[in-house]
Amino acid sequence: MPDASRARTSRALGRRRHPERLAALDAELRGWAVLDGAEVDRALALDPAWAARLRALWLELAAAAVFGVLRGPHVGALPRLRRQVLDAGERLRALFADRAWIRSRASG
Repeated sequence: MPDASRARTSRALGRRRHPERLAALDAELRGWAVLDGAEVDRALALDPAWAARLRALWLELAAAAVFGVLRGPHVGALPRLRRQVLDAGERLRALFADRAWIRSRASG
C-alpha cells in the first residue's frame, strides 16, 4: 500500500512537469507583463509621514510590551503578546523595505 502523503504528489499522480511549455508561456506573457514605470512607482509609494507615525507607534508598543509592567490573568499571555508585537515589527519592516527590485522586474 503506497504512503498516503506520497499519493498527493504530481509524480505519484502521473503528472509531469513540462519545462518547454512553461518556457513558451513565459515568453508569451513577458510582453504583457510590462508596466509603466511611473505607474509602478505610484502604486508602491508610501506616505513618509504615515510610515514615520506607524513606526513611532510600534516602538511605543514594543517598549510597553517588553519593558512595561504588565499583568495578565492567563498564563502565557504576556510572552504571546511580546511575540505578536515582534511579529508585527517584522511585518512593518517588510512594508517599509526598498521596492527597487519590483520596479526593475516590472519594467522589463
